[in-house]
Amino acid sequence: MAKPGERLDSDLNETYSIFMCEHDVVGNGRAVNQFSYRNDDLFLEQDENEHGDQRNQSMGGKTRIVFVNGDYANESSEIGRLIHDFKCSKPEEMFNANLANGVRYLKEDPEGVEEMCKIMEDIRQDTEKRNSMKLTVLHVRKIMKNLGITIEKAMDTIEVPDALRTDVAQLVNSDYYR
Repeated sequence: MAKPGERLDSDLNETYSIFMCEHDVVGNGRAVNQFSYRNDDLFLEQDENEHGDQRNQSMGGKTRIVFVNGDYANESSEIGRLIHDFKCSKPEEMFNANLANGVRYLKEDPEGVEEMCKIMEDIRQDTEKRNSMKLTVLHVRKIMKNLGITIEKAMDTIEVPDALRTDVAQLVNSDYYR
Protein backbone atom coordinates (compact mmCIF):
# COMPACT_ATOMS: atom_id res chain seq x y z
CA MET A 1 0.00 0.00 0.00
CA ALA A 2 1.34 3.39 -0.97
CA LYS A 3 1.71 6.13 1.59
CA PRO A 4 0.56 9.70 0.90
CA GLY A 5 3.15 11.58 -1.15
CA GLU A 6 5.08 8.42 -2.07
CA ARG A 7 6.21 8.21 -5.72
CA LEU A 8 4.77 5.23 -7.56
CA ASP A 9 6.49 5.58 -10.92
CA SER A 10 8.51 2.41 -10.71
CA ASP A 11 5.64 0.30 -9.40
CA LEU A 12 2.89 1.24 -11.86
CA ASN A 13 2.20 -0.67 -15.04
CA GLU A 14 2.49 1.16 -18.32
CA THR A 15 -0.88 1.74 -20.00
CA TYR A 16 -1.69 2.34 -23.65
CA SER A 17 -4.73 3.89 -25.31
CA ILE A 18 -4.66 3.22 -29.05
CA PHE A 19 -6.86 5.17 -31.44
CA MET A 20 -7.23 3.84 -34.97
CA CYS A 21 -8.04 7.09 -36.78
CA GLU A 22 -9.57 7.38 -40.21
CA HIS A 23 -7.24 10.27 -41.08
CA ASP A 24 -3.95 11.83 -39.98
CA VAL A 25 -5.19 13.62 -36.85
CA VAL A 26 -1.71 14.75 -35.85
CA GLY A 27 -0.97 16.06 -39.34
CA ASN A 28 2.62 14.92 -39.78
CA GLY A 29 2.13 12.05 -42.27
CA ARG A 30 3.53 9.39 -39.95
CA ALA A 31 1.85 6.01 -39.61
CA VAL A 32 1.91 6.10 -35.82
CA ASN A 33 2.21 8.96 -33.35
CA GLN A 34 2.76 8.17 -29.72
CA PHE A 35 2.32 10.64 -26.90
CA SER A 36 3.33 9.95 -23.33
CA TYR A 37 2.47 11.40 -19.98
CA ARG A 38 5.57 11.87 -17.91
CA ASN A 39 5.66 13.98 -14.77
CA ASP A 40 2.39 15.60 -15.89
CA ASP A 41 3.94 16.71 -19.19
CA LEU A 42 2.74 15.56 -22.60
CA PHE A 43 5.37 15.09 -25.28
CA LEU A 44 5.57 13.51 -28.73
CA GLU A 45 8.05 10.73 -29.22
CA GLN A 46 9.69 11.20 -32.61
CA ASP A 47 12.23 8.45 -33.12
CA GLU A 48 12.06 7.23 -36.75
CA ASN A 49 13.41 4.10 -38.41
CA GLU A 50 15.04 3.91 -41.85
CA HIS A 51 11.62 3.87 -43.62
CA GLY A 52 10.50 7.11 -41.97
CA ASP A 53 8.04 5.23 -39.77
CA GLN A 54 7.93 6.30 -36.18
CA ARG A 55 9.18 3.77 -33.65
CA ASN A 56 8.13 3.67 -30.05
CA GLN A 57 10.87 5.26 -28.00
CA SER A 58 10.73 4.51 -24.30
CA MET A 59 10.87 7.77 -22.41
CA GLY A 60 9.87 6.39 -19.04
CA GLY A 61 6.28 7.59 -19.31
CA LYS A 62 3.61 5.44 -17.75
CA THR A 63 0.61 6.40 -19.87
CA ARG A 64 0.90 6.32 -23.64
CA ILE A 65 -1.62 7.52 -26.19
CA VAL A 66 -1.12 6.15 -29.68
CA PHE A 67 -2.80 7.54 -32.81
CA VAL A 68 -2.67 5.34 -35.91
CA ASN A 69 -2.98 7.32 -39.15
CA GLY A 70 -5.60 5.68 -41.38
CA ASP A 71 -4.38 7.74 -44.35
CA TYR A 72 -0.93 6.12 -44.20
CA ALA A 73 -0.55 4.13 -47.42
CA ASN A 74 2.95 2.62 -47.41
CA GLU A 75 2.12 -1.05 -48.01
CA SER A 76 5.82 -1.95 -48.06
CA SER A 77 5.87 -1.55 -44.26
CA GLU A 78 4.23 -3.84 -41.73
CA ILE A 79 2.17 -1.02 -40.20
CA GLY A 80 1.13 0.14 -43.69
CA ARG A 81 -0.15 -3.33 -44.54
CA LEU A 82 -2.02 -3.51 -41.22
CA ILE A 83 -3.66 -0.12 -41.84
CA HIS A 84 -4.62 -1.33 -45.33
CA ASP A 85 -6.20 -4.45 -43.86
CA PHE A 86 -8.17 -2.48 -41.26
CA LYS A 87 -9.65 -0.33 -44.04
CA CYS A 88 -10.24 -3.26 -46.39
CA SER A 89 -13.70 -4.86 -46.58
CA LYS A 90 -12.70 -7.80 -48.79
CA PRO A 91 -10.82 -10.61 -47.03
CA GLU A 92 -9.21 -11.75 -50.30
CA GLU A 93 -7.47 -8.36 -50.59
CA MET A 94 -5.97 -8.42 -47.08
CA PHE A 95 -2.32 -9.08 -46.34
CA ASN A 96 -2.76 -10.59 -42.87
CA ALA A 97 -4.21 -14.12 -43.14
CA ASN A 98 -5.48 -14.18 -39.54
CA LEU A 99 -7.33 -10.90 -39.98
CA ALA A 100 -8.67 -12.01 -43.37
CA ASN A 101 -9.95 -15.27 -41.85
CA GLY A 102 -11.66 -13.36 -39.04
CA VAL A 103 -13.35 -10.99 -41.48
CA ARG A 104 -14.36 -13.88 -43.72
CA TYR A 105 -15.91 -15.65 -40.69
CA LEU A 106 -17.89 -12.56 -39.65
CA LYS A 107 -19.08 -11.81 -43.19
CA GLU A 108 -19.57 -15.21 -44.78
CA ASP A 109 -19.97 -17.96 -42.16
CA PRO A 110 -23.59 -18.21 -40.87
CA GLU A 111 -22.40 -18.37 -37.24
CA GLY A 112 -20.10 -15.39 -37.77
CA VAL A 113 -22.84 -13.38 -39.45
CA GLU A 114 -25.17 -14.11 -36.53
CA GLU A 115 -22.44 -13.08 -34.07
CA MET A 116 -21.83 -9.84 -35.98
CA CYS A 117 -25.56 -9.10 -36.11
CA LYS A 118 -25.73 -9.49 -32.32
CA ILE A 119 -22.79 -7.13 -31.87
CA MET A 120 -24.39 -4.56 -34.17
CA GLU A 121 -27.72 -4.85 -32.33
CA ASP A 122 -25.95 -4.31 -29.00
CA ILE A 123 -24.25 -1.21 -30.42
CA ARG A 124 -27.58 0.08 -31.75
CA GLN A 125 -29.28 -0.42 -28.38
CA ASP A 126 -26.41 1.26 -26.52
CA THR A 127 -26.54 4.21 -28.92
CA GLU A 128 -30.29 4.46 -28.46
CA LYS A 129 -29.88 4.55 -24.66
CA ARG A 130 -27.17 7.21 -24.88
CA ASN A 131 -29.23 9.37 -27.22
CA SER A 132 -32.28 9.03 -24.99
CA MET A 133 -30.22 10.05 -21.95
CA LYS A 134 -28.75 13.00 -23.85
CA LEU A 135 -32.21 14.23 -24.86
CA THR A 136 -33.48 13.81 -21.31
CA VAL A 137 -30.56 15.83 -19.91
CA LEU A 138 -31.02 18.58 -22.51
CA HIS A 139 -34.76 18.74 -21.85
CA VAL A 140 -34.28 18.93 -18.08
CA ARG A 141 -31.77 21.76 -18.48
CA LYS A 142 -34.06 23.66 -20.84
CA ILE A 143 -37.08 23.27 -18.54
CA MET A 144 -35.03 24.41 -15.53
CA LYS A 145 -33.79 27.47 -17.42
CA ASN A 146 -37.08 28.45 -19.07
CA LEU A 147 -39.34 27.82 -16.10
CA GLY A 148 -36.87 28.66 -13.34
CA ILE A 149 -37.57 25.43 -11.48
CA THR A 150 -35.42 22.90 -9.64
CA ILE A 151 -33.93 19.84 -11.23
CA GLU A 152 -36.36 17.62 -9.31
CA LYS A 153 -39.40 19.54 -10.60
CA ALA A 154 -38.01 19.51 -14.14
CA MET A 155 -37.57 15.73 -13.94
CA ASP A 156 -41.12 15.43 -12.59
CA THR A 157 -42.40 17.51 -15.51
CA ILE A 158 -41.05 15.11 -18.11
CA GLU A 159 -41.61 12.03 -15.92
CA VAL A 160 -38.01 10.84 -15.65
CA PRO A 161 -38.16 7.31 -14.16
CA ASP A 162 -36.87 6.94 -10.60
CA ALA A 163 -34.18 4.50 -11.77
CA LEU A 164 -32.63 7.20 -13.99
CA ARG A 165 -32.95 10.25 -11.77
CA THR A 166 -29.53 10.01 -10.10
CA ASP A 167 -27.75 9.60 -13.44
CA VAL A 168 -29.76 12.38 -15.07
CA ALA A 169 -29.08 14.74 -12.16
CA GLN A 170 -25.33 14.04 -12.32
CA LEU A 171 -25.27 14.68 -16.07
CA VAL A 172 -27.38 17.83 -15.80
CA ASN A 173 -24.89 19.20 -13.27
CA SER A 174 -21.86 18.20 -15.34
CA ASP A 175 -20.34 19.49 -18.58
CA TYR A 176 -21.73 16.57 -20.60
CA TYR A 177 -23.86 17.50 -23.58
CA ARG A 178 -23.09 21.23 -23.39
